[in-house]
Amino acid sequence: MAIRTLRRTILRRVEAADAGMTMVEVLVAMLLTGIVLAIMIPAMLPYIKYANSSKVRSTSTSDAQIVFERIDSEVRFASTINQQGYGASTIANPNDASVIAEKARYIEWLTPAESSPTGKAFCTQWRFVPATNAIEERQWNLDSIPPTTFTQRLELAIDQKPDATLNQNVDAWDRPIYPFAMSSASASGRQPLQSLTLWVYAGQSESAATTQIKTKFVARNSEILSITNDNADTGWGQVPADGYGDPQGHQDSVAGRKVPLVCNASVRANGTYTSWGTGVFRP
Repeated sequence: MAIRTLRRTILRRVEAADAGMTMVEVLVAMLLTGIVLAIMIPAMLPYIKYANSSKVRSTSTSDAQIVFERIDSEVRFASTINQQGYGASTIANPNDASVIAEKARYIEWLTPAESSPTGKAFCTQWRFVPATNAIEERQWNLDSIPPTTFTQRLELAIDQKPDATLNQNVDAWDRPIYPFAMSSASASGRQPLQSLTLWVYAGQSESAATTQIKTKFVARNSEILSITNDNADTGWGQVPADGYGDPQGHQDSVAGRKVPLVCNASVRANGTYTSWGTGVFRP
């Protein structure tokens, strides 16, 4: 008899356990869970945002550093650096039609055959595409046709637009100095070689996850007589009287000045050439 009673008691308890929670218990559990989440989520958001910002900043810093190291290894052997300028046509963002198409900003330099990786006069060209926030590069031998595509080196570059009032990010001839700017060799000897200043903001400005790097690279094979050097502060390179520059250079429609092209097939590295040609920075 006692065994039967014990068995029935156990069965009742098992059945009660299988019955689950009542509606009141479910509602109370949901309420408590909601209260806990309402307290925890706002407290966790700053940490999540900080972690994301740190990741973006780390990535953009690393990529920007790679760009700087690459340009440093390339421009140091250049015999002449072209003055920076705009492309011939605007470039749109293929993934976002709402982004205004703008002209890319170019810089290029010529590496003589004895210092180039191919054993021939070698052209290197970089550009910043504001519509896609990309910094890209392409290279080719001077005696060959330039490749039609660029290789992306940095994808999170932040545009720094010129401010006409403060004359920021443009030079005296309204040429862009962001992110590339060539500095001419000085006849006074204070700067005997041409140099390239690279100035880059990268990251996500909306989340304040940004990095900024600015430095100057020297072209060790350049000189005052380099064909693009602005020895007389004319804004576009050697004056014809010096035997190097040519007024038939690239007409920069934005700046209203003529800029020599170093990577044109008719230009020779030793300064003796027929003409600059009628081309512009190849978009």
